Amino acid sequence: MYFTLRLICLLLLSLLSAAPLSACSIFMTTDGKAVLVGNNEDYILSDARITFTPENGSKYGTLIFSFDAGSLPGFPQGGMNTAGLFYDITATPASEVVFAPGQPIYEGYLPQKMLEDCATVEEAWALLQKYAMPGIGQGHIFLTDKGGNAAIVGVAKDKQLHITRKTEKFLVLTNFNLDNPALGGYPCYRHALATELLQKNPATTVDNCRALLSAVHVEGLAATIYSNICDLNNGEMYLYYFHNFEIAVKINLAEELSKGQHSVTISSLFPYRPFSVIVTDETRKLVIPLLEQHYQQQQQK
Repeated sequence: MYFTLRLICLLLLSLLSAAPLSACSIFMTTDGKAVLVGNNEDYILSDARITFTPENGSKYGTLIFSFDAGSLPGFPQGGMNTAGLFYDITATPASEVVFAPGQPIYEGYLPQKMLEDCATVEEAWALLQKYAMPGIGQGHIFLTDKGGNAAIVGVAKDKQLHITRKTEKFLVLTNFNLDNPALGGYPCYRHALATELLQKNPATTVDNCRALLSAVHVEGLAATIYSNICDLNNGEMYLYYFHNFEIAVKINLAEELSKGQHSVTISSLFPYRPFSVIVTDETRKLVIPLLEQHYQQQQQK
C-alpha cells in the first residue's frame, strides 16, 4: 500500500513542481456604506494562528494571521486593525525590483508596523514607499480601509513599486502579477470567476461573500486552510476552517483585545477536526519529502 502511494506521488511530481504551493484569493466589495473583505488562505501548511495585540499609545490594536512553521514562521500573513484597515498578501511569480539607492530596509515585519501605524490605504501606501522590501518581488499586498478605499501594491514591468487602485465597487486579487501577467499564473480561473460573480451580484453581505469564497476555494496539497470575511466598519470577522463554509466563528475585535495580548490556533476555535484535514495532512507527509528531494536534485543539476 505504502509503495503504491509513493509511486503515485512520484508520478505526480512533474505536476506538483509546477503547481503553486501557496495560492490565495482576496476580494473586497462595498455598497458605499458597508465594506466587506473576503480572503481564502490557500497554503501547504495547516498550523495557522491568530494573534491579538491591544492598542498601545499611538499604536492601533491588531488582529494578525500567521503560521507556526514554514520558511517564515510567525510572518504576518494578513490582518486588520481597530482603525478599519485590512491587508493580506498573495504569492506571485518572481519579479525583479529596483529600490532607490540607500533606501532603508525596515528591521522587523513591515506589514505588522503598517497595521500598528496606519488607518487608511493612503497611509499604508505612504509607509510602504519609505522602505525597501526585497520580498515584494514575489507577491502583492492587498489593502482596504473602512472608507471603501482599496488598492494592490506590487512590482510593475519597470521594476518599480506600483499601486493598482480600485476603480469599481469591488477589487479582486489572486496570484498573478497585475502589471505583468505574462510572468505566469494568468489567466487565473479563480480571479475570473470571482470577478464574474461580483459583477453579477455585488451585494455587500456576509452570505454573498461566503458563497464567493466557497466558489473559489482550493483543495489538494495547497488547500484553503482558513477563510475570513472582515466587516471593517464594525470591527468583526467571520472565520471558516479548512473550506467548511457551513460553520463560522464570529470574532469581535474589540472584545478580543479587551482580553489583552493573546494568540490562538485557528483549529482550536472549531468543534471538531474535519476528516479532510486528516487526509490532506497524511498526503502531505508522503509528498512533501519527495518534493524536497526533487527540488534538491534539480538544484544540483
